[in-house]
Amino acid sequence: MADWIDPREWVVGEGITATKLNEISESINYVHDKPKSIVTIFGSGADLTTTSTTIVAVDDAQFTLSLQVIAGESVVVALVVDTTGSTTNINPVYDVIIDDTTYVSSNTATPLTAGLWTRYTPTAATSVSGLPAAPVIITGLVAGVHTFKLRWKVSAAGTATLYLNAKFCQFSARIL
Repeated sequence: MADWIDPREWVVGEGITATKLNEISESINYVHDKPKSIVTIFGSGADLTTTSTTIVAVDDAQFTLSLQVIAGESVVVALVVDTTGSTTNINPVYDVIIDDTTYVSSNTATPLTAGLWTRYTPTAATSVSGLPAAPVIITGLVAGVHTFKLRWKVSAAGTATLYLNAKFCQFSARIL
């Protein structure tokens, strides 16, 4: 993946070298192929469950993304999951925390009660199969490398299941 290199200040009479042209080429490649970070799990791994009614980590070993951002760039975060609640109206609620400090749902250190994405469970233990949650655009990130971690809870007492065994799951962040 290409890295952005801040443009140099050219001096009158300065010679053009292969190194200087490669810096320009690297930045053009960055603009052409924007950075992205994607976790895809398809038909492998154990299903995950939670009974927590407060936001907790889904599984940081599997659902942590890292992305380099330059000043002024926006990031889009997306989620596709097979998930369900144990009974009617026990809804899995998902959120994303950036750099372990800011929740996407609230833009503060505390998540919104409704989270970022809520997966409605229409009947007991009915899987909401592979439906993508609406992508969310994040602005205002400072330049640097940022981490994005998936969080979740249940909307009421019960169990939420995130299906990874024999199902498709994708969590992604990419520069717009």
